[in-house]
Amino acid sequence: MAKHDKTIIILDKYKLRVKQLKTHITLLLVANQDNSVEIVYYQGVLKSTEDKIEELEKQLKENKMKNDLEEAYNQAVYDLTEFIVHRTKNSKFVVSEATTNNFKEFKEETIKNQGVINISLEGSDNTIYGNKYVNTLARVWHDEIHITHNLSFNEFDEAVVAKVQKEEVYQYFKNKGVYFRGFLASHLIYLDIMEQVKYYKENKEYVVNQNDFIKKAFVNSLSVKEGWMQ
Repeated sequence: MAKHDKTIIILDKYKLRVKQLKTHITLLLVANQDNSVEIVYYQGVLKSTEDKIEELEKQLKENKMKNDLEEAYNQAVYDLTEFIVHRTKNSKFVVSEATTNNFKEFKEETIKNQGVINISLEGSDNTIYGNKYVNTLARVWHDEIHITHNLSFNEFDEAVVAKVQKEEVYQYFKNKGVYFRGFLASHLIYLDIMEQVKYYKENKEYVVNQNDFIKKAFVNSLSVKEGWMQ
């Protein structure tokens, strides 16, 4: 076996490399003279050919699903950003460190300021957008719907706002003829709102790393449908 060359192959779009650690070999691929490839060791355990292949295929399938879902998340963030910039191009707002959590006061203040919305910068780090300015625009859009539809900041009204935003995003991409991207982006904005509302209700504090939190929720919500990306 020592005469065999260790090799790199591409199987189901994933590169498998020989990875040698101090005490054992995690994965060893041996290239035979007829160009076939034999899996000799997998996670340091010698297994039958059938078990090795079945376990490897399972791992590859799981990795592919994970990568597909992460790509879907990144695409959804990109598309949602595009929509938000488009949606708020004529919006009027100012930023401050904090704003009132009382909807009546918030609405009266906005009317008094002739439609200029006061947006808080609090909690603008580690959002799904990775950019404070885009996150600010997202909050402008969100608060405009609160005011336009006279929806308060309670859990029920937040759900209504989330549904309005979800529909706006989907219709935008539907009109562009990219339905699936519309589905992903609209699904993302709904999760971004409702998962954080749920978290605050249960923990009485805001999510610190919103990107990791929402990405996990997004991936989990779609991975239950095995093969949805195929």
